[in-house]
Amino acid sequence: MKKWVKILIICGVSVAASAMLVGLICGISGGKEDARQEVCSEVMIEITNADSCKLLNPDDVSRYLEQRGLKLSGLTRESTNLSQVEEVINTMVMVDHTECYFDNGGILNIMVTARIPLFKVKNKQGDKYCIDKKGRQMGYVDFDWSGEVLVTGDVPLDFAEGSLCELIMYIKSQKNLRDEFTKFDIDKGNIVKMYSNTHKYVVTLGKTDRYEQKIDKLVRFWDTECGKKTFKELNIDFYGQVVAK
Repeated sequence: MKKWVKILIICGVSVAASAMLVGLICGISGGKEDARQEVCSEVMIEITNADSCKLLNPDDVSRYLEQRGLKLSGLTRESTNLSQVEEVINTMVMVDHTECYFDNGGILNIMVTARIPLFKVKNKQGDKYCIDKKGRQMGYVDFDWSGEVLVTGDVPLDFAEGSLCELIMYIKSQKNLRDEFTKFDIDKGNIVKMYSNTHKYVVTLGKTDRYEQKIDKLVRFWDTECGKKTFKELNIDFYGQVVAK
């Protein structure tokens, strides 16, 4: 579901308010000849995907622009480089894309679509990055989020963006498993091991083929008397059986 978060910035209300914000803004208040020379009075920043993401808000965008020396107030519409504003915002780790435009009232609208990270990767080569919900690599997010998933081990990028992303998306879509597996370890050959938060042991999935059937088999096993026992490890890679240690 899409939800818009709005922040309305009235430039020039106070020195402190105008000093906080950065960018390039102007507006329209007179005739066509004077419009491009008018100094803007308002900026509106809107974030979509905010409900799902919760890691990006309008204040973050304003601060980011400020840190890069772009002043939001005091410029004319003619001197405003909207493409530059979009390019700068698009370099933010949590941003998918940005669109800037002036409406008929002379307000500069900054429309930002957030990227939603699905899991973090810290591979054995020392690389750190995130994969978003569209299966694309993005910069590493230093802060935590609800339901965060960490993947370690031998993690090829094409595997992380492809089969592993599909697996984790599927697990996150299952209400009873959404927070069950938040730590994955990948062995050579793309062998997946998952750490159960409830049962406190490792579940070896194996390769990601037939992952839906394997996960279903695991859930059904947990519902049995045997599944309630304590083990060191389960292996669900075999057809028609669960191997417990």
